[in-house]
Amino acid sequence: MTTYKKAGLTAEQYKIADVFPGLLDLDRPQAKLMYKDEHSLFRGEAKRKRRQERHLNSFFRRRQLLDYSPGVLRDNELVHFHDFYVGRLRDVSRRSFPMYGKGTYEQNEDRFRRSVADVESVYAYLRKLAPEEVLVGRRYVRIHEHLKLVDDVRTEDPLELLRLAKLRDRMVSHQARCRLILAQTCFSARMDGYAPDELRTYEEDLRGAMDRAFFADPEGEPVHIVAELDPNDHYVCKRHHVVEVGQPVPEPRDDLFVMQVYRRAVPRRRKPGAPPIHIYFFLRHKQRMLLKQLDKGIIFPQTVGIGDSVAMMFVVEREDLSKLVSEVQEVVVPNPGMVADLNSSIGHRLGSERLDPRNRRSSKLYEAMKYGARIEDRMVEVQFLPMAAWINSLAARSDVNHAWYKMKRYAASAYPTLFPETWSGIPWRSRALQNRCIAHSISHLSEPKILRP
Repeated sequence: MTTYKKAGLTAEQYKIADVFPGLLDLDRPQAKLMYKDEHSLFRGEAKRKRRQERHLNSFFRRRQLLDYSPGVLRDNELVHFHDFYVGRLRDVSRRSFPMYGKGTYEQNEDRFRRSVADVESVYAYLRKLAPEEVLVGRRYVRIHEHLKLVDDVRTEDPLELLRLAKLRDRMVSHQARCRLILAQTCFSARMDGYAPDELRTYEEDLRGAMDRAFFADPEGEPVHIVAELDPNDHYVCKRHHVVEVGQPVPEPRDDLFVMQVYRRAVPRRRKPGAPPIHIYFFLRHKQRMLLKQLDKGIIFPQTVGIGDSVAMMFVVEREDLSKLVSEVQEVVVPNPGMVADLNSSIGHRLGSERLDPRNRRSSKLYEAMKYGARIEDRMVEVQFLPMAAWINSLAARSDVNHAWYKMKRYAASAYPTLFPETWSGIPWRSRALQNRCIAHSISHLSEPKILRP
């Protein structure tokens, strides 16, 4: 029997232990079992944590003998803590290798503060996404009430978080540990060029280039998409049509999906004089990449790769797909070697294979073609969706729906990791609770939507 099974961990918890072992809320017997595995990351991280404590305690004791004021002593401690992580290999005075190699203390202090804000935004997003309460069996589980952080934990001081992580209070110590680990993960992402503000700037540059070089018009025209849904087949799209500006728009119903979008025209560079291709285009940078790292078990984006830190999506009628792909090849990905990791599930409506075989939670009914493209030194995920498949990702009542898919992922990874049942009391493993959360995530489908490019 494997160590994680002996410790009573689920497969999802084992996946977390393999990359973020400090995020697990384990009791003492479980921790001892995990520590006995000499080849586990859990044991290695525990030893590194002890070495860090010895290093810091030695420094603290030496500084206390100098009779510094509490404020000066704290500043010294924070600088020393910073220098434990940041430095250069060429520094002959170092006695251990640095994890980071750039930035002054002042620069990295600001970077860490922003990283804590990144973590705060993830917690706020998860709380907003979840239902306020759900009925499980005969009792109501008040989810929002338990998705809160203890006030003491909401600090930007890493040394204070280290102190809180040692407390006997299981909730406080777990929250402090998670905040510290996740802030460091966001700090690493910012060091590696994945800062949200940098990605936002790159998105704006990419959007401007698309408007200038790819589309015939800089803004597009607003239209409504009206889709008839099949209530006997998970409300998938049966047929759809476009309502032009000035024409009457029907009211949405359970079996009638209505959304306003901006239609764009792509000129036919490969066939001059031919009518343009009408498509719907969306471009987004990853605002909460930390959630994807948690879900997919990625601690270093550089090594495993997150190809959609910026993603663009082209939605087109099925019969125009090959024409559009050719136009994208002409302008967006013209260089040999520019594209990699191409996958396609288009045509597999019966569910014979997934778009990404490595993503076992993705729906077999999701139709798309995607690949990674290197554009100005960044990886961009490019997706092509037929119209019906796109509508299904927004309107269907199954895991092909993007909101459904996201909630299914988070209910298995982010929620139970950050708010474990051991102290939150929320039974995340309950199928009934998961289904209620999913139902909440798609509860607004009957309302009209406006999608911006």
